[in-house]
Amino acid sequence: MRSILERLYEGELYPAEKIVSTDPKYPLLEREIHKVQNDLHVLLDEDGRKQLEHLGKLYMEENTMDCYAGFRHGFQLGARLMCEIFIQEER
Repeated sequence: MRSILERLYEGELYPAEKIVSTDPKYPLLEREIHKVQNDLHVLLDEDGRKQLEHLGKLYMEENTMDCYAGFRHGFQLGARLMCEIFIQEER
């Protein structure tokens, strides 16, 4: 079996694609978002729909940045924790 590091390096492992919320409220929230988007799509003119679509893309970009920052912070914290554990074991 190949290591996780090898799989990451070779592009076979995509951690971000494996993150799926298990919160029971998530599907309800997702449905509500789609409903509001559809309602606004009907109410808005062409320019308004374009603005709404642009806003959605901006939110997605912001969310991606937030997720990356959270992943990075968590990974660094985990690595520091492992270092601390190994250093304390050696004492």
